[in-house]
Amino acid sequence: MGLLDGLVVSKWCSGVDPTLALDSYVAALRMGLECSPKGVYSLALIDPSRSPDGMNEAAQKIYTEFGSKLLGVACVIEATGFRAAMFHAALSVIGMTAPCKTMNFKSVAAAAKWLVSSLPGSALTAANITAAVEQTRASISPTASSPV
Repeated sequence: MGLLDGLVVSKWCSGVDPTLALDSYVAALRMGLECSPKGVYSLALIDPSRSPDGMNEAAQKIYTEFGSKLLGVACVIEATGFRAAMFHAALSVIGMTAPCKTMNFKSVAAAAKWLVSSLPGSALTAANITAAVEQTRASISPTASSPV
């Protein structure tokens, strides 16, 4: 699991039971709050193979449980063309109900830059967020979905 100074990173792919993936993500957010009681940020990698089905329900569960303790969500949409547009639209609508700032990005580097600007006083840099994501991504099977 990649828990970096108030930041929880997750990867969402197809091929994994959505309930199990959500339970793992919730557990990672809880662990993040143990380390950073004021709140956590989330960096979600959205694999192009993932279906957007159930995303709204999962987001509402997370928003309800964590509320103001979820400080911001950066979603990296790793799809292109129509699928990227579909995810961007779905996540933008879901983000309208969020209790925090949400942003969608095309790359980890862009998301990392936004997160660093949102984490005042943190020792995190865009470079170490990007490096940690890439290192963890390499250690996860392409069909796995779990907090990294």
